[in-house]
Amino acid sequence: MPNESTRLSPAGWADLRRREGTVMNCYNDVANNCTYGVGTLAHAGFCTPDELQLPASVAQVNAQPATKARLTEQIVRRNVRDRELTQEQFEPPRESWRLVGLS
Repeated sequence: MPNESTRLSPAGWADLRRREGTVMNCYNDVANNCTYGVGTLAHAGFCTPDELQLPASVAQVNAQPATKARLTEQIVRRNVRDRELTQEQFEPPRESWRLVGLS
């Protein structure tokens, strides 16, 4: 099956982290939701003062984006079955990370 072994590249991951930033604790994002890591939603609404003091582990920070990236890869494979994509075609344009749920 075309694209079976294609994955988000290290450059794609680095770009995602650079664009979104990586925050190792909870913070209130621009929509006033409690967030951590690479834009991972902890919960809707403001963080409590206690949550703002909570550190996030590297494992926590990496888990959600990795899960969403794997799901997105599966969607691309399921829907693009008749041709092999280049890495640039496989990865979303950098301005589209939010559209595919990677941040």
